[in-house]
Amino acid sequence: MAPPSNTVESADTAVSRVIEAERAAREEVERCGRRAAAIVEDANTRAAALNARTDARIERVRERMAAVATRRVHDIDREAEALAAESGLDGAMRARLDDAIGRLVAELVGPD
Repeated sequence: MAPPSNTVESADTAVSRVIEAERAAREEVERCGRRAAAIVEDANTRAAALNARTDARIERVRERMAAVATRRVHDIDREAEALAAESGLDGAMRARLDDAIGRLVAELVGPD
């Protein structure tokens, strides 16, 4: 006995709707995947830009600190030269004193 015609048509229609829904869902998943990839790419681009700005800021701070340290060392050197000139120590005694100071500093702050 053959099934009623409207039942076959209803089943065909239902199957067609399921197939169409699966196709639409697959397309939506692919669209979401492309959108997610674009979001990740944008985030990576922004992170790289932030990293570059941060590195530049760190470099500027490092340069300023190096300049300050250089000026301070120069000031200390001038002050040490003035004190050495006033002390009346000869070259050999100054060398021994410099050596002793170097050992003391190394002991206090440790090796490089």
